[in-house]
Amino acid sequence: MAISYQKLGRCIRNRRKEKGITQEKMAEQMGYSAGYYSKLERGERKISLDHLSRISDLLDIPLHQSSIYISRG
Repeated sequence: MAISYQKLGRCIRNRRKEKGITQEKMAEQMGYSAGYYSKLERGERKISLDHLSRISDLLDIPLHQSSIYISRG
C-alpha cells in the first residue's frame, strides 16, 4: 500500500485553515519546528501513525478519513 503524502498534507492544511489555526500554532502543539510542519503539509515529509492521530485529534478529523490517501497495490 502506498500513501499519498501530498494529498494527506492538503487535507490537513485545508482543515487547519478552516479552523483558523496557523502553521506555527500547529507546529508548537505537535512539538515540531514550523519549517518541518510546513513540509508535512506539502507532502515532503512522511508522518507516523501516532503523529497523524494527534493531528487528527487537534483538527477534529476522523482518523479513518485518512484511509482515503492509501492506495492498494
